[in-house]
Amino acid sequence: MKRLLYVVAVIRFFFSFLSQASAQSNQIVTNGDVTTPANFPGAACSYTWVNSNPSIGLPANGTGNIQGFTAINSGDVPVTATITATPAATGFAYIFSSIGQLSAIDLSTNQIVSTTETSFRAFGEAISPDGKFVYITDPSDNAVITLNASTYAIEGYTSTGNNSSPRGITISPDGSKIYVTNEYPFDVIGHGTVDIINTVTHNITATINVGESPLGIVMSSDGSKIYVANQGSSFISVINANTGAAIGQIPLNHGASSLAVTLDGSQLYVTAGASVSVINTATNQVVKTIDVGLNPISMAISPDNKKVYVVNEDSRSVSVIDNQTKTVIATIDLPGGQSPFSISLSPDGTKAYAINQNGVISVINTANNSVINSITTVTGALSYGNFVSAGPGCSSSPVTFTITVKPTVAAPLIKAGPASGAISACIGSPSVSPYIQQFTAICSNLTAPVIITASNGFEISLIAGNGYSNSLSLVPSGGILNQIIYVRSNAADAIGDISGNVILSSAGAVNQRVTVSGTINALPMINTVPNQIKNNGTQSDLVTFTGTGNTYIWVNDHPEIGLAASGTGNIATFSTVNNTASPIVAKITATPSNSPYAYITNSASASVSVINAATNKIVATIPMGADPQDITVSHDGKKIYVSDPISRTISVINTVTNTVIATIPVPVGSFSMVVSPDNSKLYLVAINPDLGNDDIYIINTTTYNITSTLRVGVSIGIIALSPDGSTLYATDNVQNKLLVISASDGQLLKTIIVGTAPEGVMVSKDGGTAYVCNSGSNTVSVINTITNIVSKTVTVGTAPFALALSPDGNILYVSGYGDGTVAAINTSSNTVLFKADAGQYPMGISVTPNGASVYVANSNSGTVTVIDALSGVKQETIPVGLNPFSIGSFITPVSGCPGQPVTFTITVEPTITSAVIKISGNVDPLATVYGTPSLASGFTISATNLTSGIVITPPSGFEISTSGTTFSQTVTVGTIGTLIPTKIYIRLSATTAVGNYTGDILLSTDNTPDQVISTASNNTVSPASLIITADNERKYYGDDNPVLTLTYSGFVNMETALVLTPQPLVTTDATSTSPAGQYLITVHGAGSINYAITYVSGSLTIAPIKEALIIPNTFTPNGDGINDRWEIKHIEDYPNCTVNIYNRYGEKILTSHGYGISWDGKYKGKDVSTGTYYYVIDIKPGSKPLSGWIAIIR
Repeated sequence: MKRLLYVVAVIRFFFSFLSQASAQSNQIVTNGDVTTPANFPGAACSYTWVNSNPSIGLPANGTGNIQGFTAINSGDVPVTATITATPAATGFAYIFSSIGQLSAIDLSTNQIVSTTETSFRAFGEAISPDGKFVYITDPSDNAVITLNASTYAIEGYTSTGNNSSPRGITISPDGSKIYVTNEYPFDVIGHGTVDIINTVTHNITATINVGESPLGIVMSSDGSKIYVANQGSSFISVINANTGAAIGQIPLNHGASSLAVTLDGSQLYVTAGASVSVINTATNQVVKTIDVGLNPISMAISPDNKKVYVVNEDSRSVSVIDNQTKTVIATIDLPGGQSPFSISLSPDGTKAYAINQNGVISVINTANNSVINSITTVTGALSYGNFVSAGPGCSSSPVTFTITVKPTVAAPLIKAGPASGAISACIGSPSVSPYIQQFTAICSNLTAPVIITASNGFEISLIAGNGYSNSLSLVPSGGILNQIIYVRSNAADAIGDISGNVILSSAGAVNQRVTVSGTINALPMINTVPNQIKNNGTQSDLVTFTGTGNTYIWVNDHPEIGLAASGTGNIATFSTVNNTASPIVAKITATPSNSPYAYITNSASASVSVINAATNKIVATIPMGADPQDITVSHDGKKIYVSDPISRTISVINTVTNTVIATIPVPVGSFSMVVSPDNSKLYLVAINPDLGNDDIYIINTTTYNITSTLRVGVSIGIIALSPDGSTLYATDNVQNKLLVISASDGQLLKTIIVGTAPEGVMVSKDGGTAYVCNSGSNTVSVINTITNIVSKTVTVGTAPFALALSPDGNILYVSGYGDGTVAAINTSSNTVLFKADAGQYPMGISVTPNGASVYVANSNSGTVTVIDALSGVKQETIPVGLNPFSIGSFITPVSGCPGQPVTFTITVEPTITSAVIKISGNVDPLATVYGTPSLASGFTISATNLTSGIVITPPSGFEISTSGTTFSQTVTVGTIGTLIPTKIYIRLSATTAVGNYTGDILLSTDNTPDQVISTASNNTVSPASLIITADNERKYYGDDNPVLTLTYSGFVNMETALVLTPQPLVTTDATSTSPAGQYLITVHGAGSINYAITYVSGSLTIAPIKEALIIPNTFTPNGDGINDRWEIKHIEDYPNCTVNIYNRYGEKILTSHGYGISWDGKYKGKDVSTGTYYYVIDIKPGSKPLSGWIAIIR
């Protein structure tokens, strides 16, 4: 009779979702309180959560609901943790044991979520495609039982008959039928059977005889066949899955225990003894035998069809077979397992679950074929078949909430600072963002407003761009205040370094003092430059600018004096020019500025190139150690730090003198660097190649001593520092992680998985976002530094290496080492704005302080590329040294103070002298034929005291040249000063009409009257010869005369018959009734003054009546030179005919007017297929078209 299922454990993890709240509320508790449990919403969901602040007593991450815990806050200010829980569909494994127990395992956590005792002894297992039902075989009860997968209630019970001992089980793709092997172990009927059971009625619809002791059973991938493994027979039974009819047998040399079919259905895997046989399902032949472990009892194929997993019962192992090569690629031992019996894969194929009969479930990572977990159930676990279900799915959204833990101490507390950033201003003006400082005030347990007061010389605001005053009063909310305070210098500060304090006070709290500092810069000035007065043609004086700026830009309002309209730097001597009659006074205005400098480390040249970013000129080259690579600029722009991994040094450069002022030895190779916000510390990555991990040295930037070492214990690449100086971010390109490190003690706070081979890292100015470029995956990871979660991944160029942010933080620039590009990313939308070309293998990248230009060091080109920061247009390429790296920030911040311009003049006096022109030689008479230029005659001219060139213009009909080869209507010879004797050529032009010509040649220049030289009086152009020929024509008797045409020979100057006036007349005496014979065609009457015309008569041939067409009905266009074209005899007698050819579908494939070229059997340049085609020939006029069929044979 049907037996009942009784449930011992009724608390089920996934059922508890049904009664939970739909959202989580934020919590505020006090140190030592127990938090409220967080129960996440949604049925059939598995949650993975992360905690941004584990110090509150909750781990950094976990799975499932969060139970109440004792909150911790040993500090004196509130601590807030953000918890983000992400749902995922839960897959389940249902593990039945032969002693009557069901264990349900959540595949997302690999945790047992329920244990249920049963009254049956399960052996085989199958799960419906929709995951709603579990089917098991019970050999001891000779039955198949259907269970509800959610409640475990019995939905159906099917008896398979006395002594049937049902074993293996499988289900149809649509879930309508299950197929069960019956072993009949006591030789009851001499063979085994297969029952087909309707899953709706639970009735047996068919029973099929198979071999002895059948066990494994599988269905073909298309659902049409059932394969049965017979342990006691040397064949596999094949059954029609729809009708239940036996199709046949696949012979073997042995019995078989389990089966697996590839997803494409082409191959059947069979286990027996210590091997796996591979059968081609098309031929039913064994194509390969693969040795595995002892007694392979069960198999599963990965969802991607690439691997076969085989459980070896007696070897306590799993063999992994490559489905393509049919070889064992891994053998996995199962620690703690005994007699493994069944195996299934997770729905996504990432894990395999092997059931051991001692109750241990071995969880295998299919990526590296290693056991990653062991789950203990109960002895006798079997579940032979498929015991994994994908679950019903999950529709819940991620959940985020906060837990704020207040400290136990209730006394008012203010914490503030330190200040980050660098204040820099121009005398007479307050500093402006980004040249300001900021700090965060964190206050708790307050009972009164916080009064914030800045010392003399400083102003404070809650907004970076405006709203500054000497003091602020802030009202806390609930006794808590968390506020960023911005600090700037005021307009009254004197030139030089300034320092002071911002004091925060509130009733009952200890005052806090935040130290602030900055630099007030003088306006750049230029010393006075004397005026100059020079005569035309003399040299100017050298102008050397001196003053307090590093760049001098000048403009000149009269560039005609010989000096350019604008320039940069000193003005070299030049030859003054004034070809006018009056003095020219040029006003030169020079403006000083303090321009940023770009410092480029040349690794292979052992130097640093210093580039003025205003002029893009190299202003200094500083010798370095053996291998200068990484670089960083102090926030005040006064020092440059250069690391040298080979020399094991840090070089310190003074940016005023551009000289090395200190060399810091380090114990091991130096690498990436970053300066603390207050410029007091330099953090340096120290490479330990022998240890496999790196340290971070902290160097005092005043004494240049290493003050401490942060022992991180992992491999470190490039580092960045949070704006408040508390947190270091380092890339680990071995493990593809971003490391979050305490800057004070080196504690590894968090590791964040990013892309492949991460290199550069940068933190936003507000500290809320970190950016990592992943050179191996061609992406940039965008990381929320509050949650330490990758919020976005942006695809950029190939092998991105380094990063730079615009001053306003709106654009992130990424150098693409692999493809020589720079990608610009909008940091609001995290989308690529543009990609610009740089040089070969770009590495270091920085942005100018005004955000206008991006500088990129091209390590293989030996250049620096300057790119417009907004458009990506390449502005300039600057050659530097060999292998420029400059990894880090390499452009100095500048004050941007406007300079005080100076003005001086350069006066150039004119030279007043009349030009003297000398002409020698006479122009000989010229003669030519129309259309051909005459031979050239000529004369020679020379001149002195010219203030401009001499313009020479010939009379009408002539053209002139200085070379004798290239002629034009005018030429200019000479410029300013003296013209050496120069030959001038003159000739009649090819386009000059027939006639006689004469006239004067005009010579003109600025500082002398015009002069002339006369041509000869008898220059003539004669007519060109033109022959007009009547074209021979042909027609048939009775036809109208054809159109009579003419051929012209002798036109020149690109002229045609249109120039003839009147036009020629062409006539013949023949008519349509004229008998066959030859008739004269005459031409006459044309007129033109430029041509002497000769007429040539033609003939009209009248032929007898036309021959009939002979149309072939086949041809062979096969390229053998015989009958390759469809030749129609006498078609030439019908020049106005039209030939059309159609294929069998009525599509026109050829139209020929006149059929001048016979058809070659092609359409649109390609051979048409062999076959029959239809033709229509219209011979015109008034004749009935000819039509028929033509066959193409190839």
